[in-house]
Amino acid sequence: MIIRYFFLDDTDTYVLCNSSNINKLTSLLKSASDENESSWVGMKLQFLDIPEGEKLTGVRLFLAPTSSLGTREHLIEGTLEENWNKILSFPDNTGLYFKLDESSPEIKFNHNVGKNWPSGIPLLNESNPTEHISNNDEKTFMIKFVPSNEQSNQRFFLSLEAEGVLTNE
Repeated sequence: MIIRYFFLDDTDTYVLCNSSNINKLTSLLKSASDENESSWVGMKLQFLDIPEGEKLTGVRLFLAPTSSLGTREHLIEGTLEENWNKILSFPDNTGLYFKLDESSPEIKFNHNVGKNWPSGIPLLNESNPTEHISNNDEKTFMIKFVPSNEQSNQRFFLSLEAEGVLTNE
């Protein structure tokens, strides 16, 4: 199974996240502020190569202390795991936030929510056993980053991951 990540750029077009345009996503997240609702960045996941006759359930979004972007230098301070821990440790009202859609409540990534798959943020209604993802399905959501005066001014590396459980249809 392959999951492709897209972000909504300033022209309202979904752009594939990759090492050549990660700075664009960074600048969109950097424009966040509590008063600016447009600071939410639209994201889309595309699920590919799910075997025929199988579906994906229990899909959750979480931060990972590693990256599959390759060896590109990101000019970050410390290790990827240190960045992961710092993002999860931001003080109240700051840090990385998630919303499933405009009407959903915002959820902050921290050491209790979004740290790994078991504490991940559900992208599907997990109380509805019929809700699932099939091959070529897409799932949209939004993220924003609110900086903190208590954290040093530094560049963070963000590695969002999504995982689920493959089952027979």
